[in-house]
Amino acid sequence: MKTTTTTMQTGLKIVIIGAGYAGLATVIHLRKRLPNAHITVIDQHAAHTIITRLHHTAQHPLADIQLPLQELATRFDFTFVQHAVSFEAPQLLAWQHSKCLQLDDKTIEFDYLVVATGAPLGAHAKASNGYDLAGLSQHCLATLLKKLIAQSTNTALVLNIIGAGPTGIQFAFAIEQVLTRCHIAYQLNLFDGQAQLLDAFPATMVRYVEQRLAEKKITVFPRHYFKGEQGTDLVFDDKASNSITVQRSDLSLFFLGKKDVSPLQANSSGQVLSGGQVLTRVFTAGDCSHYVDLGANAMTSQNALRKGKAVARNILREAGLVHFCLPYMHQEVGYILSLGTDDAVGWIGNKNIIVQGLPAMMAKEMIEAQYDLLLKGIDCSLF
Repeated sequence: MKTTTTTMQTGLKIVIIGAGYAGLATVIHLRKRLPNAHITVIDQHAAHTIITRLHHTAQHPLADIQLPLQELATRFDFTFVQHAVSFEAPQLLAWQHSKCLQLDDKTIEFDYLVVATGAPLGAHAKASNGYDLAGLSQHCLATLLKKLIAQSTNTALVLNIIGAGPTGIQFAFAIEQVLTRCHIAYQLNLFDGQAQLLDAFPATMVRYVEQRLAEKKITVFPRHYFKGEQGTDLVFDDKASNSITVQRSDLSLFFLGKKDVSPLQANSSGQVLSGGQVLTRVFTAGDCSHYVDLGANAMTSQNALRKGKAVARNILREAGLVHFCLPYMHQEVGYILSLGTDDAVGWIGNKNIIVQGLPAMMAKEMIEAQYDLLLKGIDCSLF
């Protein structure tokens, strides 16, 4: 039975699993249009980390990019439950029918459920001097670098970044600025399994990045597959020379991407598909989701935000009078890489329009400002 207009007025019960970009975008857009809704957000962490700015922590406190979820709960009037939720896809069908989920001894009922758990990270570091995104969300990089520099001797420090995608590159430039400013001897390396740097990006953009990497003396090692660790050293399968190489490392940062797991399949409106059945009460958004048809599915914060917004709108339609969801049609409108505090490069509008230097840096700052405003309840996005 469809949710009635009376229920809309008295208060829908909506549960959102995941308080990342997609989950919070869903909350914010729902709250604007459903002041009486009972919204519950479940996340295993106590704070929302603005993960796209994590490289800023090379020079700034971690607290600058983290917002306590209880503070956001007060701001947007939702109930926050700190709890890890694990499930297999078939569990969603059971939740669709029962309209509730169980957390220990607590039962949480819902009219609509949104799964926005993100995608699990790939293999992470085991050594004491290795950190991945999860580790860097708990240990401020500026503190780690300060400690490393204080302990340095006459031997040059060796810092290795495994994964030369956008995240690894942004961290490399952020770290280079800190080390250069401290006037110490160091070697900063970027290792990647691909033969071509940033192969999914426009060639003009890639050439600009390569030029800046060379100027900053950041060494790139393509076709190096990470195999594991020997103590604090790193072991690579060097496909260029068909040999195994061991690299000394004083600090290792791992950005190996997301685990190769199947995302939740959803129709073009964001409703989960299970065994050919559309789960009309269960939506999904963010990196854990894959929508059929035309919308962009790349694992970016831009797509996560747009999916969250689309899901919020479709819950309103599904719960209202029309009972008709609209397809998610968003296409990416740009991508900008930070190359330190005074440089950036990327594309805007389409991949033939490349911006670099100061214009790119200003565009990136404007995008970040938009997200800051969204977290205050002000949506100034154009799409």
